[in-house]
Amino acid sequence: MEKLRTELACEHNAPARTDVEAAILGGQLNVARADLMTRDARLENFEASVHLTSYEVAGDRWSLAALDKQLARRGDDAKLVPDRAARLDLGSLARLNYSSAGRQQANADIEHLSYVRAEVVRQIEERRQPLIDDRDLAREMVGFLKDATTENMRDECWPARACRA
Repeated sequence: MEKLRTELACEHNAPARTDVEAAILGGQLNVARADLMTRDARLENFEASVHLTSYEVAGDRWSLAALDKQLARRGDDAKLVPDRAARLDLGSLARLNYSSAGRQQANADIEHLSYVRAEVVRQIEERRQPLIDDRDLAREMVGFLKDATTENMRDECWPARACRA
């Protein structure tokens, strides 16, 4: 559309844009750049806090950090010889998980926590995608406005010069 505008202006020996229109276009470009920076910052803030934000799953609120910590703890409880008992001393014998029922319960907890973690990850993606879409739309708008502005700057008809054939 912009190319058609400049070609018609050259064809009719008219300016592609008036100085006012060029100034408005420059202002729109500045606003679009500021909007893009804001949307980038919003996405970066989301990414920085994604592991600490709580999400509700089945009536309970969980963060990824808490889930990962609990999964590691229950994973250790599901082993006969937990990582904390891997040393070869008498103190580590007290940390062995002799209870088969306790290990089975830990495995059941791991399955449940894995489901909860998958649901939290799904909720994170649901929140992330609109932020990414907004940022990409703002980036596209900056690209269009930048192209239109630089097209006018390079155009021999801009702002009020005659076209050279």
